Parts: sequence; structure tokens; C-alpha cells
Amino acid sequence: MEFKDFLEKYGNKKKIEKWDFLYKASEEDKNLYYILQWKLILSINWENIAIVWEKEINGEKSFLEKKAKPIDAIAKTNLEVLCISPENFEKIDSSEKINFLKQLVLFVSNRVYLLNDIISNLSSINEKLISFNARLDLDYIKSIFSFIKLDGVGIYKILDENTFISIFETSIEYQNILENYINKDFSFETIDDFIILKVGDYLVLLNTKEINYVVNNVLIHSLWNIKYLCYMLENEKEKCLSSYLD
Repeated sequence: MEFKDFLEKYGNKKKIEKWDFLYKASEEDKNLYYILQWKLILSINWENIAIVWEKEINGEKSFLEKKAKPIDAIAKTNLEVLCISPENFEKIDSSEKINFLKQLVLFVSNRVYLLNDIISNLSSINEKLISFNARLDLDYIKSIFSFIKLDGVGIYKILDENTFISIFETSIEYQNILENYINKDFSFETIDDFIILKVGDYLVLLNTKEINYVVNNVLIHSLWNIKYLCYMLENEKEKCLSSYLD
């Protein structure tokens, strides 16, 4: 029996509205969850630490150790999950338990490979920001975000709640999206084929169809690096403008 099939047979289905909690650190939640749809944000003291995608599991450590979770889990969109508690698991036949735990090991081992991929990409971003001289061209920006197939990019400096200037962009059409996000309080959003990042006074639009578990978690852990990238590109633009005026 596959992991999902097991939870459908022995667990429960649960729906959570957007921005509601699936569980809180202050609660004694020990359930194991399988995300049917869509996205779950894990946070500590309102600081986002990871995004869990659909067809992923969450909470296996507290489930196996029968301990409460130390983090909050918030629905990024309307969320649907399969869940099972340690108490319900104990009532299941031993042979079924063994099969389930085998499936759980496979799930976790696969996620280790994904985490290695995330760490490798984070290291690559750091090395490139240190080694490469910032340039106002798409090839340079693509080299920083080499783990994403970019169809376009827009980088902007927010001057006030209604005003922004372009640092670099590949399409003027991006400004329609900008106007909807310039006043929002967020750090990471996805909409259609766009990843939208707000880091300090900068807004970054990444036009890509590669929005997945690895990409999301690399970006959420490299926001300060991206802020530094924006700062360097802004300085390059100022140099270009000064040179032109001279």
C-alpha cells in the first residue's frame, strides 16, 4: 500500500482556509500530514523557514516521537491534507504499520536529496555574489538564479507606498503586477508564472514556470542575498547614469 493510500484508508481528510493555522507551536499537535493541495508555510515567531509543497509530508518527527511540534504551520492557499494521529496509528495491524513505516522512510530519504539540492544552490548563490562583478544584464542575473529557468526578470526600488523606479527589467508589462504588490506586507509570493520577492526597499519579479519545492525553499532562505544583489545592481545603474551625465 502506498503512503497516500494508507492515510486515505486509516487517516482523515482536513481542509484549512487560506492564512489559517494547520497547527501551532503552542498546541499539542502530534499528527502526521500529507499535503494534497496546495502550499504550507512553516514559521517560528512569524519568521518563515520553509514552504511545504503538495505531495509532501509534514510532522513525521513529532508523530514518531509523540512530541508537540515546535513551529507554526500556516496555509498559504486553501489547504487540503490527509492526517493521522499516533493514537490512531497504534490501533492498526502490525503488518500494516511496518509497510507504512517503510513508505515513510522512503519519503524522508527522498527529501534528504532535495535538501542537499537546496543547500547546494544556496552555496552557489553566495559564491557567485562574492566572485562575480554585478552587471545590468540578463545573463548575469540568470547566472545568480541558475537553479531556475527564467523567462524574464524585473527588479525595482520602492521609493514610497505609491512610487517605484526600475533598476532592471525585461518587460514593461511587469509593472501591472508591481502596482498590485507595492503596498503589500510580504516577503515571498507566487502568482501564475511569477515569483514575487519583497526584500527591504526592493521588489523582485522572477518570470518562470519552475515554481516547486526546491526553488521556493532556496529563495526563502536567500532573501538577504537577493537584497544585496539588488543593492549592487542599483549601484551599477547609478554609475551608468553618472557616466552618461558626465
